[in-house]
Amino acid sequence: MEERYPLLLPHVPPIRMIDALDTVEDLTFASHVTIPQESPYVKAGKLCPEALLEVMAQCFAAGMCCKSGKSEPDPGHSWGYLAAIRSFAVKKSVCAGERLDARCRMLMRVGSIWAIEGNVLRNGEEIAGAQLKLYIPEG
Repeated sequence: MEERYPLLLPHVPPIRMIDALDTVEDLTFASHVTIPQESPYVKAGKLCPEALLEVMAQCFAAGMCCKSGKSEPDPGHSWGYLAAIRSFAVKKSVCAGERLDARCRMLMRVGSIWAIEGNVLRNGEEIAGAQLKLYIPEG
């Protein structure tokens, strides 16, 4: 099955925390991932809660890469950093093999700093949310 949106992230398994980008609407994005047992973020069958931040960040990065209109990753602009976290809340634990859906949207941008709001859902129920500040160098 052909992907609707290309994944132009520099991340590769086992670090990639996105299987597909599902929605690209303005500056709001949605993605999904099924957590693999062999993920370095899985210990004793459970996903470490901090990995949910990476699920949100990669959802946003994939959406922004898709909006760039490029068909392959730009080696000169293929990285960013999670710079700050605010209001991170985890409501439920996640086990390997579970499918998660991520949603994120841009709140604001000041130069190279992007503020986003993200959440992670399982079967339509929010299990985590946060505001993230990402540093994405210009140019």
